Amino acid sequence: MSKRTFTYFQDSTAVSTPTPPTFRGLWLHYPENDQATSTNFLYGRNERSHEIELENTELKFAGREFRVVEFGEHRDDSFSCGVLIPHGPDYYTERDALRSFANSRTTVVARDNRGHVVFGVIAGLSESHEDEGSKFTFEVLRVHREIWEII
Repeated sequence: MSKRTFTYFQDSTAVSTPTPPTFRGLWLHYPENDQATSTNFLYGRNERSHEIELENTELKFAGREFRVVEFGEHRDDSFSCGVLIPHGPDYYTERDALRSFANSRTTVVARDNRGHVVFGVIAGLSESHEDEGSKFTFEVLRVHREIWEII
């Protein structure tokens, strides 16, 4: 049985370990340029949910008490995220980075502290002002992405 190793970068140095790296908060980056665009939002990490909607058609027939459901091959995955950007020296930089991801209208990669990774687009961004900073909520809609692994 082969032993699985995980490789990640820490301060521009490749590190290999038998255990997966621990992520804190929510990470966003563009898949084509992950090292230059990777942004970590530390706060609000437990404010995420996942929804799967399967394509289906409900049919109701005379003589049947309950509906008949036919399923298609498509599905919609959406990940609802919430982050808090606290007031401080990095407030405007982090706020502008998150707004930039939302306004980019392109595929982003979202990773969280529970090991979820999704390629998707940010469909909208909501901001509410709190005493401690700004709270943002948004959805990442999964998009089709071919994953190529170079061996």
